[in-house]
Amino acid sequence: MIIDAILNSVNLNTRFDKFDKVTEFRLKNSVIVAMGLGILSPLIVVLKGIYLLPWIVALMSIVQTLTVKLNKLILKKFNIQDMYRIGIFIHLGFIINSSLYFINPLFTVYGDGILAIMEVAIFSSYSIALNNYITKFYPKSMSEFQITKNSAWADGYLIGLTAITVVTFCSTLEHGLLLFIAFNTIFSAWLVYNWNFFKNIDMDLEIKWIFSEY
Repeated sequence: MIIDAILNSVNLNTRFDKFDKVTEFRLKNSVIVAMGLGILSPLIVVLKGIYLLPWIVALMSIVQTLTVKLNKLILKKFNIQDMYRIGIFIHLGFIINSSLYFINPLFTVYGDGILAIMEVAIFSSYSIALNNYITKFYPKSMSEFQITKNSAWADGYLIGLTAITVVTFCSTLEHGLLLFIAFNTIFSAWLVYNWNFFKNIDMDLEIKWIFSEY
């Protein structure tokens, strides 16, 4: 698979295979998401600076931050498998939204604001659920996981930033967006390929136990 080839090229797979299957899969997701974020973030910053007033950008950020308050509700309503699948549609949304730039850049700017709100709501809840999964089933590996995840995230983000730096230095913002679209399309295809990953793993998908003491 292309995703595994990317991870092997920067020697990340060997750092992940010491964990259980769910955590290994999560780490792979995390580093690829970081690469995509490293590619997209500078482009969105530029576009927001061109098309939006500061107070609109700040208002979007406020709403995005407040969505963290929905974590408890989302965790009660959805299991890990549900959140993973919703996340796939959010990734597909970023591909469509980036493509809309070539019709009207404003579509991409405002669309990113909406998708970012959804992203924070779902992926922060997904992260909490998986953290509790490790705590429940593999508590001794939690410290090592946190160190590995932070390091891998930084590696992925730096790779994404380096890629977009080279592309936009040598070419244009439009080619940077095309790079993101191509990269996230490959990633989304890999996520869809693993659509039933959590269903096929022998694990407790119900996470309502998290709230049992409250």
